[in-house]
Formats: sequence, structure tokens, C-alpha cells
Amino acid sequence: MLTQSCPIRDVTHSGANIFDDDGMKALSCARLLESLKLVRCIAITDAGMHHLGCSTSLVNLTLELCDSLTDNGVAEVVRAQKLESLTIEKCSRISRKAVQVAAKNCSLHR
Repeated sequence: MLTQSCPIRDVTHSGANIFDDDGMKALSCARLLESLKLVRCIAITDAGMHHLGCSTSLVNLTLELCDSLTDNGVAEVVRAQKLESLTIEKCSRISRKAVQVAAKNCSLHR
């Protein structure tokens, strides 16, 4: 409810182990969310990225040290989004192939 009613534009979660896929589902409802940075968010999985794929306003996404995410999660967001910028750093389960596919759809920073 809060994410729908507040004009949230920029969110950073760093080491938020309690922030999980349900949190991503709620965050995906933020109508004005433009920029999201997730650092060391180990409780977020590909299912959470699927929810994020429903966000209509997200243009900048940074994933850093999010070791529960895989190529499938990246594909969910890239396929469904109009991302302008995607930064992926030190996410051990995201392959170079997924990064190359993402680069075709947005400006990618590795």
C-alpha cells in the first residue's frame, strides 16, 4: 500500500537480508520507481525479478553481489522492461551470456 501511494523514485537496498521476493512484489507496484540498486540482497531470487518485470517505470537497475539471482532472473527483467541502464557486478550465478543478451536491450555496465 505504501509503495503505491508514495512517490518513490529511487531505492537502494544494501545488505537487506530481510528484503525478499515478497518485498520485490510490493516494490514493483511503485508507479514512479525509476532507479533500483540491490547490493548483497541474498534473499531475492529469480521469482523476485519476475515481479520486478511488472514495473512500468523502472529505467535504471543495478545488481551487485546478489548471488541468488541467475540468468533467468535477468532475462525476466530485461524482457519485460524498458531499461535504459543495467549494471551487474559480482553476481556469481549470472553468466556472461545473460549479460550479452541484456546488452542488446539496454546500456549495460559490467
